[in-house]
This record gives sequence, C-alpha cells and structure tokens, in this order.
Amino acid sequence: MKPPNVINNQKIRALNGRGLLIAAAIGFAVGIIIIQPLGISLLKYDQGGDAGNWWYLFKKTVGQAFRFGDIEQILKNVLFGVLGSSLALLSYARKALYN
Repeated sequence: MKPPNVINNQKIRALNGRGLLIAAAIGFAVGIIIIQPLGISLLKYDQGGDAGNWWYLFKKTVGQAFRFGDIEQILKNVLFGVLGSSLALLSYARKALYN
C-alpha cells in the first residue's frame, strides 16, 4: 500500500529537461518584455504624483528595456528575467505535477 502523498514516477517524468528549459526561456522573455516595463512605469507614475500619462511612461520604459548600454540596465534586465523565469517554472511545475 502506497502512502497518499507520494509522487509517482509518471509525474516526475513529466518534468523533463526540455520543458523546463523552454519554460525558463519564455519566462525570461516575459520578464524583460512585460514585467519590467510594467513595474517600472507604474513606479514612475506613482512617484510623479499620478499626474501625466501612464501609457507614455509605459512606452518609454519598453524602449529602455531593450537597451543594453550600461551595466545598471543589464542588471535590471537580468533580475526581471530571473523573476519571469521563476514564475514560469513555478507554473510549469505545478501544471506537470498536479494535472
């Protein structure tokens, strides 16, 4: 008789390396393309006293996200990419293990 909380081998095999790599790459791109501009533009909009046009700030930060000119921007891109990757990997693992 098996304990009820044991994950069987079939579910463990669902977490293959290729799927994890694809999920991490997609998450990294989503982190840079969507999460970073959204977070930074909302921060700038809030710091400006909620005055002005948020959409303009969002478009401006999207353009800044694709520039790799200085070390600070590269660090931001990497950190937001890791955030996106971790969210995607959590989602992938949950889907693979509990479905």
